Amino acid sequence: MNGDHLVFTGDLINKGPDSAGVVEMARELGASCVRGNHEDRILLLRNEMIATKTFLEEEDIGKNLYSERQLNERALARTLSEEQANWLYNCPVILDVGQVPGMGQVVVVHGGVVPGVELEKQDPSLVMTMRTIDMDTHVPSASSEGLNWAKVSSTDLNATLGDANYKKLYDKHQTILEKSLKATSDDPRSELMTVIYGHDAKTSLKIRTYTKGLDSGCVKGGKLTAFVIEEDGKQEIVQVKCHKHSKD
Repeated sequence: MNGDHLVFTGDLINKGPDSAGVVEMARELGASCVRGNHEDRILLLRNEMIATKTFLEEEDIGKNLYSERQLNERALARTLSEEQANWLYNCPVILDVGQVPGMGQVVVVHGGVVPGVELEKQDPSLVMTMRTIDMDTHVPSASSEGLNWAKVSSTDLNATLGDANYKKLYDKHQTILEKSLKATSDDPRSELMTVIYGHDAKTSLKIRTYTKGLDSGCVKGGKLTAFVIEEDGKQEIVQVKCHKHSKD
């Protein structure tokens, strides 16, 4: 509708039969985006192909040197126009939306953020790929093993060792922090942060107070999810059924 603004949580490409078409649609809609791990990999590959003068070749010489996945990704890199690639290059790893009524500071990422680390000091690679945090080392991981990053509080990393409900801890901590701020702030919620993310289809749609996980497995025949925020802060989930594209 007029006045709406779309924000994509990453992985627009390499997730269906027409990646270039998806990027073009996003551009035409004037959407914003964050860089996902798939965009990052394809853009790096595209740069490498241009540098080695293989980008303009219609197909790769010595196909036996590449796996099927690598050949598919090289073909995908060639389908992106310069304008589409530049649009993806300009997608930040972390998009700071700003203050939203009832949500505090809202940021959008693809994978996650490390609790307790300032946004400016987050590792871009981890922000695009992380799913969990190893509670022994406190190191983020793309693996599904460990505790989900969104379940941990920003200051309770040491205190939560062994607690298996990591995401809920993040929300619990934010709730406790909000209560403590009520004594000193007229608007304590505005001093908190809500993180909206994709990437983690295994846990599917996870809407909590301060974390909003939107990947609901569209590529595997699940659903495509939109988290709609009205001007007054009212929230709504809208989903559509997807055709299965992934053969995994």
